[in-house]
Amino acid sequence: MLMNQTMEVIEKNDSREKEMLESLKEDYKVRVNAVAYILDAKPEVENDLNELKKIAAFMSVDEIHLFDENGVIYGGTIPKYYGYSFDSGEQMAYFTPMLQDKDLTMCQDVMPNTSEGRSMMYAITWNNAGTKMIQVGIEPKRLIDEMNQNQISAVISNMPMYTGINIFVADSGDGKILGSTKAAMVGKTLNDVGISRDKVTEQADVPAICYRNIDGIVSRCAFDRTDDYIVVVTCNLLSNIKTDVIIMVIMIVYFIIAAKALASMFTKLDRVRRSAYTDELTGCFNRKAYQENVEEYWKSPDMVYISMDVNGLKKVNDHQGHAAGDELLQGAVECMMKSFNGYGRVYRFGGDEFAAIVFADSRRLKKIIDDFKERMNKWSGKKVSDVSVSLGYAEKCERQWENFEELAEQADERMYACKAEYYSKKGEDRRKLQAAHNALTKLYTKVLIINLTQNSYQIVSIDRESLKNSVFSAKLSDWFATFANSDELYPDDRQAFLQKTSLQNLKKNINGTGKSYSIIYRRKYGEEYKDTMMEILAAEDYTDDSQVCYLCVRCLG
Repeated sequence: MLMNQTMEVIEKNDSREKEMLESLKEDYKVRVNAVAYILDAKPEVENDLNELKKIAAFMSVDEIHLFDENGVIYGGTIPKYYGYSFDSGEQMAYFTPMLQDKDLTMCQDVMPNTSEGRSMMYAITWNNAGTKMIQVGIEPKRLIDEMNQNQISAVISNMPMYTGINIFVADSGDGKILGSTKAAMVGKTLNDVGISRDKVTEQADVPAICYRNIDGIVSRCAFDRTDDYIVVVTCNLLSNIKTDVIIMVIMIVYFIIAAKALASMFTKLDRVRRSAYTDELTGCFNRKAYQENVEEYWKSPDMVYISMDVNGLKKVNDHQGHAAGDELLQGAVECMMKSFNGYGRVYRFGGDEFAAIVFADSRRLKKIIDDFKERMNKWSGKKVSDVSVSLGYAEKCERQWENFEELAEQADERMYACKAEYYSKKGEDRRKLQAAHNALTKLYTKVLIINLTQNSYQIVSIDRESLKNSVFSAKLSDWFATFANSDELYPDDRQAFLQKTSLQNLKKNINGTGKSYSIIYRRKYGEEYKDTMMEILAAEDYTDDSQVCYLCVRCLG
C-alpha cells in the first residue's frame, strides 16, 4: 500500500508540473505577440527605454529584448544585455531556430538566464515585417516556488522517518537516488546502498518483493518502476513487528494527508490553467478555447453552430452603468449555459458576442432553443429587469458546407437578421445610429470616456495620425503630461495646457459650468501647428463619486 501511494504521488506530481508549464508557455506566447503588435504600431518607442518599461509593466512581463535579424540584442529594457546573441550560451542558443523560420513563436521552459543565472522563462517572436525579433522575459516566481516544493527530493525528504522503514526514489536510467527518507543517500546510487539496479530491472513482475542487505542489516524490499523512476521501500526485519505495524499506519496516514495537500494544490493549479480558457466575467469559455475546440467539433455530423448577440448592452452601459451591463451579460450567459451546456459548450468572443456549439438533431435543437427563450423570459436581475438575445443558427446537416467558417458565417447572418428585427420592433434604426457615430468620429480626431475620480480613460475612437503620435500611459493625467512635453503641442501653449488639464481644474470647471468645459490650444498636424479644441462633457451617469465624462478633440483649422 505504501509503495502504491508513493507511485501515485510521484506520477501526479510530474503530470501537473508539465500541464502547468504548458499553460504558462501558451500565455507568454500571447504576451510576446501583443508586445510585437504594440511596437509595430509605434516603432519610435523601441529607442525609448522608459516607454519600453511602461509597455513591459502594461503587459506584466519583467523584460523586453529586441533582436536584429542575426540574433543579436540591440535594444530593450535592460541595456547591459545589449550585444548578447544566440551564440552567447546554452540558454540563448535554444532560440536559434528563429533565424530559419520567421513564422515561429517560441517559449522556453524555466532556465537560468545567460547573464545572472536567474530562473526565467523567455518567449520570442518576429515582428510583422520580419525585420526584428521581440522577446519577453518573465520570472515565474510562483511557478518556481511550487515546482521546488514538488521536487522529488522535497516530497520524499518531508516524509516522517521511522526506525526500520525507508523510501528511495531513483532515476530509472542511472540509478541515482533523487529523494529518500535517508537524506544522506540523496545523490548516491541504488548500488551504493546495497540495492542492485540491474536486479531491479530484471524482475518480470512489479511491484516485486526481495531481500537485500541494507547497511549490514537484512531488509525486506518492495520496488516498482516507471519510465522515469525506480521506487524502493525497505523494511528492517530486526524491527519489532508491533512497531512496524504502528509505523505503517502512521505512514499511510501521512500519505493520505500529503495526498490531500497535493490534491488541494493541484486543484489551485487546475483553476489557474482553466482561467486561461475561461471568460472571467461570465464563466463561459473564451475565444482561445473556441479556437482549440472547433477542429474536433467539425468532425461530428450533428454539430450546430449558434451565433448570439446580447441586445441593448450599450444602452444599459450608457444609462445604467457598467455594473448593470455586467449583470445583463451574466444573466444572458446563465440562460445560455443552463440551456446549452447539456448538449455542448458556450463561448464568449468579447463584448456582447457569444456562440454555442451543440450536438443535436433538428427536433431536439428546437426544444433546446425554445427552452433558452423561455429561460430568458423568466429571468430578472437586481439592476436590469429583463434580458434579450438575438440568435441565429446553422446545422451541419443542412447542406455540404465548404468548411467550418462558412457554416459559422451563415449562423452570423441569421443572427444579424434577428437583431435587425429586434431593433425594428423597438423603433430604433441601427443604421442611422451607426451613421451618426461615423459622422462623430469624422468630426473629432479623438473621443475618450474619462473618469476624473479614478484618473482613468478609455478610447472610443482615434484617428490614424493621433494613434501614431500618441504615447501609451496608464493614467489620464500621465497622458496629458506626456502630450504637453512632446513636440506635438505648441511650446508657448505648454504651461497653460498643463494648468487647464490638471484633474483639480477639470473637476472644478465641470462642476461649475453646467457639466461642460472647453480648452483651446495649438497642436501639430503634419508639419504645421493648428488651433485645436478639447471639449469635455459630463456623461449621463456622471456623479460626484464617479465623475465620468466624454473628452472630444477636433481640429479648428
